[in-house]
Amino acid sequence: MLSLEKTTFELDKLFLNVTDLFDYQAYKKEIDLHIDFDNNIPRILIGDPHRITQILNNLVGNAIKFTDTGSIEVNATLIEKNDNNLVLKCSVKDTGIGMDANEQEKLFKSFSQIDDSTTRVYGGSGLGLTITKELIELMNGKIEVSSKKGLGTIFSFTIDLEYEDAFEFNNTLFKSKNFLVIDDNEIDIRIIENILKSWEIKTYSCLNAKDALSKIEEGAHFDYILVDWIMPEIDGVDFIKELQEKNLKTCPKIIMVTAYEEDNLKQKLKDEDVIVNNILRKPFTPSSIYDTLIEFEESNKENYKNSNNDYEKEKNINSINANILVVEDNKINQTVCQEILKRVGVKVTLANNGIEAVNICKSNKFDMILMDLHMPKMNGFDASLSIRQFDDKTPIIALTAAVMPEDKILSKKVGMQDHLAKPIEFDELFKCINKYIPNLVVLNESKKQVSSSNIHLDFEELLNRVGSSELANELLNEFINEYKNCINEFKSSLNNESFNNDIHKLKGVSGNLSLKVLYEICIKIEKETENEKRSKLLDDLSVELDEVIRVIQS
Repeated sequence: MLSLEKTTFELDKLFLNVTDLFDYQAYKKEIDLHIDFDNNIPRILIGDPHRITQILNNLVGNAIKFTDTGSIEVNATLIEKNDNNLVLKCSVKDTGIGMDANEQEKLFKSFSQIDDSTTRVYGGSGLGLTITKELIELMNGKIEVSSKKGLGTIFSFTIDLEYEDAFEFNNTLFKSKNFLVIDDNEIDIRIIENILKSWEIKTYSCLNAKDALSKIEEGAHFDYILVDWIMPEIDGVDFIKELQEKNLKTCPKIIMVTAYEEDNLKQKLKDEDVIVNNILRKPFTPSSIYDTLIEFEESNKENYKNSNNDYEKEKNINSINANILVVEDNKINQTVCQEILKRVGVKVTLANNGIEAVNICKSNKFDMILMDLHMPKMNGFDASLSIRQFDDKTPIIALTAAVMPEDKILSKKVGMQDHLAKPIEFDELFKCINKYIPNLVVLNESKKQVSSSNIHLDFEELLNRVGSSELANELLNEFINEYKNCINEFKSSLNNESFNNDIHKLKGVSGNLSLKVLYEICIKIEKETENEKRSKLLDDLSVELDEVIRVIQS
C-alpha cells in the first residue's frame, strides 16, 4: 500500500546525513567511514529522500554492526541519464565478517535469519533487508549482494530518479590553484583526488607529512593544503607548526581534515596556538569539500574587495604632512595604526597610556591626537582632560572598540572632537584627518594611475596574495635585481642540469608574483625536450622579461 513521494533533494547531503547518524559508532569501533560520490550526478534530484534514507540507514547500520576492523565505503555512481530521468547505482562496502553463498540466499527472505550464533554475537542478522528490497523495487531498481566469508560484503542497488537541470560546481576560483592533499588513508586520498581533478584542479598527494614537507622544501608551491589531523609520526597539527617555521613567502591556505573528533581538534588547535583556514569533516562529498573551500574563498574575496578599495583610495592621497600622536596600550593596535599612517607620510609618535601622552604633549606639538579610551594607569578621558588644561586646539579623536552613547557624552565633556571605531578602517581614518586637518592632506586625484592589472602583471592578484602594496613592490624590485641579466646565463647553461633548476625557480617566482605570461613561457620551456626549440623559447622569455621589468618600473 506504500506510495512514494516526489520531492527535490540533494543526494550527497542525504549521504552525509546518513553517515552522521553512524559516525560515532564507527569512531568507537575505529572503523573508517567513507563516501565515494560521482561528481557527474546532478545536484538536485526528484524522488523520495525519506525512503532512500531508510534504505541507506539499513545497509550502513548492518555494515557497522557486522564490521569490527577496517572500513565502510558508501558509493554513488551515475549509470544512465536522459533528458528527464537517471539511473543511480549505490553501494555499501564493508570489511566485516562476510557471508558464504548459502547465507546470502537467506538474506532477503521474510523473517529468516542466518543462524542463532550471529544473532547472539551481533544483535540480529539484518532482517530489515526484506523491507529494503521492497523499497528499492518500488523505485524500479534491484538489490544485489557480493560477499565472501571473512572478507567483507558489498550491497549494491539501483534506483530510477528524476532530476532538475544539472548543477555544475563553479571551479573558476580554484582552477588555477595547486592543491596538496596529505592523508595516511589511501581511500580518502583517492576520493579527494577524484573530486578535485573533476574540477580541473592541479593536485599532488602524500601519504604522510614527512614526504609533504620534503616536497615543499624542494620548492613546490601550493595554494591549498588539505591535511588529515590523525596521522602516524607527524600529525596534522605538528605538520602545520613545522610549515610555519619555514617562513614561506606565500603561505598556503590550510584545511584540516578530521573524522568524528572535530571539537577535540578545535581544542587542540587552540592549545597549540595553531591557526587553520577551515575544517573539513570526514566522510566528505563534492558538496562538502566545495562548501568548505568556497566559504573561505568568498570571505577572502570580500576582504580583498574591501582592501583593494582602500588601496585605490590610498593612491589618491599623495601625502599627509602631519605629526600625529597615537595613544594606545595594545602593541598590535599600535602597529596597525602606525603602518596605515606611515604609508602616506604621516610622522607617528606612540604613547602606551594616558600618563605618557600627557607628558609627551607638554613638550611636543602635534597636529592630531588619536586617543584610546580604555587604558591602564590613566584612561583616555582623564588624559584628554589633562591635555586640555594646556592645549585647547589640537584635535583629539577617541579610539574605541564600541562607540557607546555614554562614551560620546563623556568624551565631548573632556574636550574630544570625534570618535573612530576599532578596528580602524582606512577610509574612516582619512575622512577624519581630512575633516580636522584638511590643509595637511595633499590629494593626487589628477595624477594618471597605472592600471593595477594587465596581461604581464596581475597586481591585484599579487596584492591579494601578499597583503600590502609595500611588500608587493618590495618583492617586484627584488625580482628585477635578481633576473634583469639572467637570459645570457640561461643560454650558456642550456645543456646543463642547472638550466632546468633555474627555469623551475623562475617559474615558481613568476607564478607567485602573478607574472602570468612569464609563468606560461617557463612552463613551455620545462616541457620542451629539444634544445633548438628551447633556445627559441628563451628568445620569447627575453622579450617578455624586458616587458615585465618595464611594467614593474612604470
